[in-house]
Amino acid sequence: NLPVFKVKESSVRRRYSDFEWLRNELERDSKV
Repeated sequence: NLPVFKVKESSVRRRYSDFEWLRNELERDSKV
């Protein structure tokens, strides 16, 4: 397990969660 890989994975995970949040917000807006 390389530290660099772990850092990369965590950053990707965070970016994905941000995208999920944004998508949820957009869906909520369109529903209203």
